Formats: sequence, structure tokens, C-alpha cells
Amino acid sequence: MDALDKLLNLAVGAYDLTREKLECITEEMIRRGEMSQDERKKYIEDLLKRIDVSKKELEANLETFVKDAVKKLSVPSKADFERLQAEVESLKKEVKQLKARKKKPASSDKKSDKK
Repeated sequence: MDALDKLLNLAVGAYDLTREKLECITEEMIRRGEMSQDERKKYIEDLLKRIDVSKKELEANLETFVKDAVKKLSVPSKADFERLQAEVESLKKEVKQLKARKKKPASSDKKSDKK
């Protein structure tokens, strides 16, 4: 998921750059008399809303893509991994207990050996 995080960070960075660029461009348009301050504010807000919608769509599509890829590759989920890890720990304890029992001679075995 590291690649996905990097991609999303890149998208956020592009969003910030876009906002800065929009502010510069619209500021220049105001200086040239092509746009008023009110129009500028509305224009930037509208564009940023559209970018935000596109970003959310991109995130959803990427998430679906990654989930499908993981499923096709038969990669275990985090829950699967945690369940297996707990099972391994349980088995380790059981093996340790069995080894400890095996090392201790049973008292009934000693008595039967003496007879």
C-alpha cells in the first residue's frame, strides 16, 4: 500500500499546486480587468470543488483496483494474517507444554519400572 500512499500524496500535492496556480492566474486576470474579485473567488471555489470530486473518484477507483489486484493475487488480508499469527503462537505454546511434559518423568512410570 506504500505505492498507493505515494500516489495519493502526489495527488494532494498537485491539488495544492493547482490552487496556487489558479490564484496566480486569476490575480493576473483581475489586474487586466478580465475578472472581478467576486468572480475570482467563485471561479476558484468551483474549480476546486470539481477537482475534489475528481480526487475522490480517483481514490475510490484506486482502492477498488488495489483490492481487486490483491484478491486476484490471493494475498492474505491483514485479518487473515493476524488470525494465522495467533494460531502459530497458540501452537508454539502447545509444543512448549508438550516438550515440558516429555522432559518430566511420570511418577507412575518409575513405580512400574521397579516392579
